[in-house]
Order: sequence, then C-alpha cells, then structure tokens
Amino acid sequence: MEAAKPRDFPFRPALNSSTLKPFRRDILTQLRLCREAGYEGIELWLPEINAFVEAGGYLADIRKVSQDLGIEIFDCIGFIRWADRDPAVRRAEMETARREMQILREIGCAAVAAPPVGDTEGVTTEQYAERFRELHLLGSEMGVEPLLEIWGHRGGIRTVRKSREILTASGVQKGKVLIDPIHIHNGGGGFGDIAELEEGSIGAVHVNDFALAIPRGQLTDKDRRFPGDGDADLALFGDMVLQVGYRSFCSLELFIDDYGIQSAAEVLNHGMQSMYRAFHS
Repeated sequence: MEAAKPRDFPFRPALNSSTLKPFRRDILTQLRLCREAGYEGIELWLPEINAFVEAGGYLADIRKVSQDLGIEIFDCIGFIRWADRDPAVRRAEMETARREMQILREIGCAAVAAPPVGDTEGVTTEQYAERFRELHLLGSEMGVEPLLEIWGHRGGIRTVRKSREILTASGVQKGKVLIDPIHIHNGGGGFGDIAELEEGSIGAVHVNDFALAIPRGQLTDKDRRFPGDGDADLALFGDMVLQVGYRSFCSLELFIDDYGIQSAAEVLNHGMQSMYRAFHS
C-alpha cells in the first residue's frame, strides 16, 4: 500500500535496489513493488541488469515498464575503474563504460555512479580531475552523466571537500556529485560540509543511518540502518542538501541481509515512512 507523502516533504522518494536484494526479485518486479509503495524513482545496479538480459529479459521491457508505472530510473550503480592508476586498465574500462552507458541509454537512465573503484593508490587530485573529465566527456557523447561518488571507506574521494576540489580542477561545467550520509561521516567529514558544494552540483542523494559508536573509517555497508534507527543527524543532512538547491531524488540504500518475517512490500513501506520522518519539516 502506498504511503501518503507529507505535503512538506521536500524531496522525491526513491529506492536503491540493493535494499531489496534479500528478496531476490527480478527488475520488473522491483519496479512494480516500488510503484505500489509510492516511490517515484529507482537506482538499479548494472550487474542486475546484465543478469536480467542473460536470463532472457529485454532492455526495452525495463524501459517500458518503468515508463508505464511512472518510476524514473534516475541513476545506476556501476563500478568502472575510471581512476585506476594503470593506463591499460583505464583504456579497457573506458570501453566498458561506453557499452554500459549504451545499456543505460536504452533503459532510459540518464546517470551512472562513478565511485573511485580499482587501484587508486597515490592518485592525485589533478589526476582524478583529468580522468573524471575524460569519463564525463564520454558520458556527454553517450547521453549518460557520471556522478562523482564520495566513498568514505576507500579510494581518494572520501570527503565533500575533496569531491569539490576534483570537480573544480576537472573544468567540467555543471559536474555533479553523489552524496551519502554514511560515506560523508566515515570519510572524516560532517554534514555541514555539504554547504561547500556549489548550488546545482548534487546529482543524487543516498539515504541511510548509522551508529556513532562505530569509529569513523570502520563503518561498512552492513552497518547501514533505516533512517531514524541510528544516531546520524539526518535533519541537518537534509537541511544542508536543501541549502545547495537540491530537491530531487533521495534514495534509500541499505545492505541488510535478512529482514526477518517482513515482506518486500513491508520493507519498502517502512523505508518510505522512515525517510518521511527523517526529512520532512
């Protein structure tokens, strides 16, 4: 059953499909479940899309079902090693990025996450900037925008400030970042740092909570909680996001292995309500 959206909820509720992973639902079912729960957008994972096609599914069906349901596939999670320090790896990965962006274009997805995966030991801000510019140019050609993702647990883009420095040095006009509460905290930053971003430079927002008792740098994906089930000041997080002009999708991203007796529909409804409580004024 769809949860009633509060009039003062300032964002568009969305779901990262990792949240549904324990239920092992195919992509089309995930889309339907999201719509029934009242979500307006979804983030899919490229490995899931590839598995769907390998099992006999069609990209055109993903696009059609999402459009028929009114669920926007606004972003996709990929793991292109665009910043790897090995030039041969980067060349091969750019070809992979081209193929994956073609897939995303076919399903109607306009953005892809670009976290600092791979061997990035010693990669400088200037090198990140140069390599992100190359990836962004490819995205402009393919019609799929890479979002520079902050990762607090690994790689060289652990803080909001570092992401801003990379965007500035890249020279990419209107480049955007993907931010996430647990990553900002885990990387040693604070939610107030979001105010350092230029207006319009947030491309997507992940939503989760976490326990402050776990030391910074030691939080893992398994430590993500529903909003309100941890200690994070999500009201401040939301205020900072609004301050830099973001009003689009806030996507619940969890990596919980077992929801007990809760059904997928119950989990989605609970997730929706938890976001509403965390962010509406």
